[in-house]
Amino acid sequence: MREVAAARRAGANIEGASAHNRRVVFDLLRLSGPLSRAELARRSGLSSQTVSNIIEDFAAAGLVETGDRVAGGRGQPPTPYRIRPGGGYAIGLHLDHHEVRGVVSDLSGTPLRRAKRWLHAGDAATREATLAELVDELGRDLTAIDATAPDRLLGIGLAMPGPFGIPLPSVAGRPAAWIESADDYVADLTARTGLVVSLENDARMAAIGERMVGAARGLENFVQLFIGQGLGAAIVVEGEVIRGAAHNAGEIGTLPAAMFGGPPPAEMPDASLEELVSLYAVARHLGLDPDIADLHDRLEGIRKRDESALAQWIEMAAGRLRAAVYVLETLFDPEAILLGGQFSEPLLARLGAAMAPLLPSLADRPGRTQPRIIIGTAGPWAVAIGAATEPIARTYAPRFQALLNPVV
Repeated sequence: MREVAAARRAGANIEGASAHNRRVVFDLLRLSGPLSRAELARRSGLSSQTVSNIIEDFAAAGLVETGDRVAGGRGQPPTPYRIRPGGGYAIGLHLDHHEVRGVVSDLSGTPLRRAKRWLHAGDAATREATLAELVDELGRDLTAIDATAPDRLLGIGLAMPGPFGIPLPSVAGRPAAWIESADDYVADLTARTGLVVSLENDARMAAIGERMVGAARGLENFVQLFIGQGLGAAIVVEGEVIRGAAHNAGEIGTLPAAMFGGPPPAEMPDASLEELVSLYAVARHLGLDPDIADLHDRLEGIRKRDESALAQWIEMAAGRLRAAVYVLETLFDPEAILLGGQFSEPLLARLGAAMAPLLPSLADRPGRTQPRIIIGTAGPWAVAIGAATEPIARTYAPRFQALLNPVV
């Protein structure tokens, strides 16, 4: 039951848990609102008094507003509360090999404006300047919506491919310098904007984006297989994204391909899984340049003209992913595996269909309400949408008191 999962996340009704409790209530309102105080208490497992105190704090800070009362039953109908969208804003950026996508979202997580820039050939400084230009454009768009909105800009979430901080010479064609410069992008954006910038893995942010506006909405336990320039897995347990000690949890694509469905090709005896299952891999299979900027558009064009051109790769990739699904289901017991990334939805659907029949696993339990594989629907903007939730989540966890009691 989702209410039970929420209750586990809430913890005890003690002062030391207050920041976490606020996060739980905030997430319930953002994902399931509008809700009354009684309903919030029931779903979160918190006491009625704790919920009332949190709602009063939220209302005083302008973070929630009341909705229309719903009549029914006896007595005065309860007052529902919902997130006040204009209570805060955040920018989410998805920095990939050839492009950067950005969104500005309100407090509810709804994207208000979107923008994209191609990353043309150049050094890190050129990419940093492109990021800054995109942030400036989104800031102007936000000001056009509400002249006072920049005063409530909570920060920037930056998502990019991992893994981070490991000395790999190459990960599916991504040079180590691209990965190792991650902290430089954070430092440059922080210096240019004066905002707090948080860095995250693209697969995890895509999972959050799917949970906000896509196919994972309402799921508390799921794993997203994210096919991008590489291959990653985002693990969500009891509504929380698992990051790991070095924020590299879920980097399944770096494992040897031989672990997932037979030996790799003779010409790539030591291939990792993502060197066979990724945008990089399918481009190489089709004889396309993996470094072309519009690779995912080219793949969609090939699919529409001649799907048979992809058939051999899809059969191979589906076999490897079938084994990966078996491992992930056994380890994490998710409600479902979400298949998403930078392929088009029709191409993802074809890949998902080719994975049938799935290997028997613990997921073959009676009374399932979800299919074992769900195709992502948030599209290429899922990562940026998820990244925009990071500053909001950061603000309403340990730093929530700083927002209510700012230093003057």
